[in-house]
Amino acid sequence: MRKTHILLILIVFAAAQTQAADRSMFHLDEARIQTELEGLNQLEDYLLTSDATLASMTEENHFLLSHVRTGSANLGLLMGLNEPPLGISSFLWGFCLGLPGLAIVYFVADDSDETRKALWGCVAGGLLYTVVYVGWWALWSTATVY
Repeated sequence: MRKTHILLILIVFAAAQTQAADRSMFHLDEARIQTELEGLNQLEDYLLTSDATLASMTEENHFLLSHVRTGSANLGLLMGLNEPPLGISSFLWGFCLGLPGLAIVYFVADDSDETRKALWGCVAGGLLYTVVYVGWWALWSTATVY
């Protein structure tokens, strides 16, 4: 049985090595990427220098939006920049994970509102833990007296 496990592990590692040997999967054409993103760079520069918003430009059918297809994944990515990490509420990150959850939201979301929500979640989770902990010890101490 042990030999079978070792053989299976060796086969899996060999298969992984043959897949990783294909270097063409990891080739990046930097010039092509820059030309593809040039329109988005112009759009970003325009939005940063003016008081226009992406929604108002979409309503006006602005010429800089010609490369952005409405309803496409590109526009969805642009509109969802200030969303919580992994689509999970920042409050839940702080509530369930505490300080590590707060750190995840702080570094990933890079948004002060989301970080504040995670902080409140961390405080609420800490308070709930404290109440349950004190209640458990109170219950345990009364149970040992009788």
